Amino acid sequence: MKKLIFLTVLTLFSFMISCQKDEIKEGVENTQEVPSYDDTNSQLVEWNSFPEELKNAIPIENATENSSKAYSYPVGPFGGGGGGAFSVNPPSGTRIHAIAMRTGSRVDKLVVYYISPSGTIYTGMSRGGNGGSFYLHFFDNTEYIRRIAGRSGSRLDRLTIYTNKKTFTHGGNGGSYFNAAIPPSGFQILGFFGRSGSEIDRIGFYVHTL
Repeated sequence: MKKLIFLTVLTLFSFMISCQKDEIKEGVENTQEVPSYDDTNSQLVEWNSFPEELKNAIPIENATENSSKAYSYPVGPFGGGGGGAFSVNPPSGTRIHAIAMRTGSRVDKLVVYYISPSGTIYTGMSRGGNGGSFYLHFFDNTEYIRRIAGRSGSRLDRLTIYTNKKTFTHGGNGGSYFNAAIPPSGFQILGFFGRSGSEIDRIGFYVHTL
């Protein structure tokens, strides 16, 4: 009887170790599928140096394009419960044109710019406060978000964005790690939701088909 119990425990232990190895392997493979982060992916800017096309972007609620495209499913949210709720789902046919983040030890602000097929630029999200420094990242016309990871506790500490062309990351090292992975093909992260006040308190993502 004791031998049977020992063998059962040993089998379960081996299974758990195997699962952990698979998770670690999957995480490594997912990371290696995208280009590594480097400073050339980031542009440190002040608001008065932002391109005029972004300063004059139309608020997404005033969009004259088609109505918002239905998302496939949400991922998250990650973070705390402070601040006020927000939800951003862009008009059908638009893609991400640029992302700006203000960060220090945490993510203070997140601004997402969308562009329509006709070239109209919308600001779909400008949430959070004015702490930290602004970093600006432009997307090319075939670029999209494949995965987002980061760190969070009561607020959003760090955000790492993986596109099919590059990776960029900003923020501090507090909180716990999270990973918003999506299927490896046919999908993208396009919309955002969460809570914000003087910083980004919580964030989640809307997954769309490509």
